[in-house]
Formats: sequence, structure tokens, C-alpha cells
Amino acid sequence: MIIFRILQEFFSNTIKHSKASKLSVSLNFKLDSLHILAKDNGVGFSKEIVSKGIGLENIKNRAKLIGAEAVFESEIDKGTSLSIIYKL
Repeated sequence: MIIFRILQEFFSNTIKHSKASKLSVSLNFKLDSLHILAKDNGVGFSKEIVSKGIGLENIKNRAKLIGAEAVFESEIDKGTSLSIIYKL
């Protein structure tokens, strides 16, 4: 359920802020981990905004609740990606 909520928050942020025309999600299961990559082709954002975004902090905090790591990468005019690594 927590992973669902994390992705829901990312989708919501993408719809509200990114002006993206594409959003993709991939899941990669291994014996000891789950890696989720969600990315869009939107406007991106600067690193200063990452530290101030409530939604982004919610994602990081939810990931911590289950022992996962959430990593954002964003570049202006090139989109945003969220990588979630969950060790099983």
C-alpha cells in the first residue's frame, strides 16, 4: 500500500506541475530487491525546489517507513525521475 501511495504522489505531482506528455513506470523484481522507476518528460525542476516540496518529502518519508530509498533526479526541460529501491 505504501508503494502505491508513493507512486500516487509522484503521478499527482506530474499532473499538477510538470506539463509532461509522457509518464512511465517500470518494475524490476530480483531475488533480493524491487526497483521501481517512474519518470516523466516534463519541465523538470531545480534542486532547491526538491528540498522545499512537501509532496517530495512525503515520498521520501513513506519510502523510509518500509526501509526503501527514494531518489529523485530532475533536469530543467528534460523531466523528472523517481527511483525507489526496496530490499526484500
